[in-house]
Amino acid sequence: MSPRIPKLLKPLDMKTSFAHLMTVLTLTACYSNPEPGTINHIKSVTTGITDEALINASGSSGDWITYGLNYSEDRYSELKQINENNIDSLGLVWTLPLGSRRGIEATPLVVDGIMYLSGPWSKVYAVDTRTGQMIWDYNPEVPGYYGPKACCDVVNRGVALYQGSVFFGTIDGRLISLDAATGIKNWQVQTVDTTMFYTITGAPRVVKGKIIIGNGGAEYGVRGYVSAYDANTGEMDWRFYTVPGNPAEPFESPAMEAASKTWTGEWWKYGGGGTAWDAMAFDPELNLLYVGTGNGAPWNRVYEDFDIEAFADKMESFNPGYIIWSITWRGSRFSAPLKSVDEVMGNSEYTMEYDFMGKLVDALTSRNIPVFFYYHPGAEERGYW
Repeated sequence: MSPRIPKLLKPLDMKTSFAHLMTVLTLTACYSNPEPGTINHIKSVTTGITDEALINASGSSGDWITYGLNYSEDRYSELKQINENNIDSLGLVWTLPLGSRRGIEATPLVVDGIMYLSGPWSKVYAVDTRTGQMIWDYNPEVPGYYGPKACCDVVNRGVALYQGSVFFGTIDGRLISLDAATGIKNWQVQTVDTTMFYTITGAPRVVKGKIIIGNGGAEYGVRGYVSAYDANTGEMDWRFYTVPGNPAEPFESPAMEAASKTWTGEWWKYGGGGTAWDAMAFDPELNLLYVGTGNGAPWNRVYEDFDIEAFADKMESFNPGYIIWSITWRGSRFSAPLKSVDEVMGNSEYTMEYDFMGKLVDALTSRNIPVFFYYHPGAEERGYW
């Protein structure tokens, strides 16, 4: 039986009508968004976290897609819905017990209502903020004997999102990639020497397809470094040591050879410290990654010379494997009381534009100490990304 054709429709119009029908169907498909909280929805919104999205992240949409809100790590939200006039009317909507009494220090990431956060023992959770329901959770099963290796509890400061995957470090030194929609593991890599007292509590950062991760443990005789891993494969792309090693062995870079001249005694037997356990920021225009390092080792200030130890307790700027500049609080009244306890430069930092003597300059500062650093013109000419 042939298809029934309206009498008023001319044969020539069939092609035109079919085209109109396909247009309607196409438009309907485009506007049929997946239901929030479903796998298709999560895949859709998390794969949209690209290099461009990270560069333009501002939080204006209500999303918080990277650790410090943006590459500057200023954590400044432009949202206006909650203000001084209505904050007293806020009330509890839902709670979600995570099954632990240990510390929860993570900055949650949120993309279109899907929240990702980490908790004690490096566990990771995906939560639908619309309902408070757990979408999935992941336990990396860190061995319990790693507890004493951590200076400050088995906490975790957060995760990273990039192109449909979640990245996080574990207290036993692993870097793990999960499918953001399902929580299924994509890959994992061990980033530290597990015979040493290394830990990871900091959140990874994402820069140009690379997952940047540091470590902790400077109090316990380790040598600090920062590593970059390919987001898709987990293969290490580069590693930069923050303090020099044994001078009897080849130095990893000219920077380490120069730094070794500022150290005395047999520091390498104590690791040297200088771990990059939290502070990082990236300037995409200058193509520079800024990293803050923690206390030097030996930790005991009786054995530590505050006028030496290049790159420990410092703010550093570099391209992968190449130090651009380093600065410390040497001689500052702030440095002596704090340098041994890891609070000078290891904690959070952020970039900003600052009015310096009537001129706007690119500045970098730490939240711990009220001093600004200024970018040295021409450094971008040494880019290696």
